[in-house]
Amino acid sequence: MDVASRDPPAVPVARTGWTTWYFRIHRWLTQPEYRRLRWVLGIGLLVRLILAPLTSWSVDTPGSVVAGVSALYYGNPYVGTTWFNPPLGPFLAAPFIAVPSLLYGPQGLIQVVSAIAPMTVATGVNAVSVPIPAALLAWKLPLIGADVLGAVALYALGGTLAPYSRLPPATLAAAWFLNPLVIWASAVHGEVDSLAAACVLVFLWSSVQGRWAPAGLFLGLAIFAKGYPLVLLPLAITAVLAWPGAGGRRWQTRFVDLGWWAVGIGTSLLAFFEFIPQTLAVLTEKGGHPTYGGITVLSVFNAASPKGASGWYFQFATNLSEAGNLLLLFRVLASLGIAAGVALLAYHLRYDAPSDSGRLRVFSLAALLAVTGLLLADPDPEPENVIAVLPLLLLTLTYGRPNWGWWAYWLLSLSGIALYWAFLTPAAMFYPLANLLGTPAVDWVNGVAIGYVRVASLSGSIWLAAGLVGGASLIAIWARAGYRLMSSSTWKKIRGVWRIREAVVGRPPL
Repeated sequence: MDVASRDPPAVPVARTGWTTWYFRIHRWLTQPEYRRLRWVLGIGLLVRLILAPLTSWSVDTPGSVVAGVSALYYGNPYVGTTWFNPPLGPFLAAPFIAVPSLLYGPQGLIQVVSAIAPMTVATGVNAVSVPIPAALLAWKLPLIGADVLGAVALYALGGTLAPYSRLPPATLAAAWFLNPLVIWASAVHGEVDSLAAACVLVFLWSSVQGRWAPAGLFLGLAIFAKGYPLVLLPLAITAVLAWPGAGGRRWQTRFVDLGWWAVGIGTSLLAFFEFIPQTLAVLTEKGGHPTYGGITVLSVFNAASPKGASGWYFQFATNLSEAGNLLLLFRVLASLGIAAGVALLAYHLRYDAPSDSGRLRVFSLAALLAVTGLLLADPDPEPENVIAVLPLLLLTLTYGRPNWGWWAYWLLSLSGIALYWAFLTPAAMFYPLANLLGTPAVDWVNGVAIGYVRVASLSGSIWLAAGLVGGASLIAIWARAGYRLMSSSTWKKIRGVWRIREAVVGRPPL
């Protein structure tokens, strides 16, 4: 069934100014009908604020704090050579890091805990550098704020989808804000992926509202947070030019809107203009020497994945030329998916999506197709990278029956958590807490971590299972998003064979 025929009677969406967000948030904080949202935000915030100052991933989090210090004192997060993402995260954290820097000095934000050395020797993971709790909280506060922004944006977008959605907006917010992977990535590891995801959601909301300057600004901020939203640029331009307006839009008006969108994204480019070379270097460096690990079916080719002693599977999993061929196939499919998403988005917006809810539906599907394809084309997607997919997948759960989508959502999330824990036991993330409690607590964590890595096959088996389950989920999400974008009855009529099929067996559900 096509997008238009599933739409309910159009419900007007108020085209009010951004200042009304104050009154909207005030209602959310005070009115009884928003009690569930308040509980979701309260519980999620409590969990994050408890975890944030007491946890650290031994490799990345200290480097992130150093990047924040570099942004604060030098105006450049890349000075310390510890930052491997676009620059938005350290600059947002810099004002918060200024407070513990004044209290403890910039050199006092990270401590070397010699008692951790036995675990470092046994595992090969350099964990002796531990940020102090105040520095950890300062770095993670903007990321926690991004999680909140993502939940609020999902709630608002869910309200736009509400005329036909089977999922209440608060359910969308809860599925994001209480997701263990989202909590672990931002409040424990201190990763910036939820920052990019939140900016993408605000970009979608602004686009639905027809506010193209904020849409361009937040898309630009999303790119400078993580980089993956670059694949949304052709979709964004298509949306600006093809988006219908009240009473129709002349081409002159469309190009004026494109100009406002360019002003928004240009503002973000000007703000980070001097860091564009470093950002491009960061984004292009990763694919040069793939290890074929992470959330991908290519994890079978990773050196740590169990392969057996002999047999056909051993021959396949140790043949890196096969890995290269599969990666090339995924990259071709991803490119075709982006091109198809642009064409189908333009078609639906022009002819087949008369309401805001319908336009949001097809825009979310096209964005999901592009972002999921990008992850499939990545030979080494990290667990936090799948956060890019999760909010877009939540928006697409609102069409038809959500059962299949829920399975994909949670399998992908649990695969990310499992892969995090395949690196090192979760107890090792609590070295900052153990350091506060004293040497006996550090020794206990050392014992747990060393015992964990001594089970030789455990880490590799978890790595392989998480990669296969998560990678298969990504393939299924990508294929389903493409199918739904193509399942327009008008599109099927152009392909005349579908008219025969519909006459015989009826229309398949969207």
